[in-house]
Amino acid sequence: MSAEGPWCQECDKQLEERIVKLALWIGEELVLVEDVPASVCPVCGKRYFSSQATEAIQELGLTSLGNASRKTEVPVFSFGELTRNKGHCRQSERSETEPKREKPGIDPGIYFYA
Repeated sequence: MSAEGPWCQECDKQLEERIVKLALWIGEELVLVEDVPASVCPVCGKRYFSSQATEAIQELGLTSLGNASRKTEVPVFSFGELTRNKGHCRQSERSETEPKREKPGIDPGIYFYA
C-alpha cells in the first residue's frame, strides 16, 4: 500500500472508497447491511473493510436482529433450477451483430484490512 491509499491484493490497482451493501447470514436470518464504507477494487470488484467496519458487522451477529431499520423480502433460487433450463439459450445462437449484454456483477468475496 502506498501513501495514496490501499491497493488490491489481487490486481495491484488502487482501491476506490465506496458505500456498499453487504448481505450475510446470521444464524437462519439473511441480513442486509446498507451504507457500509468499503474500499473496492475497480478491476475485480473485491471489497475490503476497515477494522472499525468489521467490528461493527461482527457485533451485529451478537445482538438482537429486532433492531433492524426495516425488513424486506428476498427472492430465493435453487441453483439446480437455474442450471436445469440453461441449455435453451446458447451463446452460439446469438447473432454476431447483437450487442453483448452486461451480466450483473457477482460479489467475489469480502476482504478485511486493518
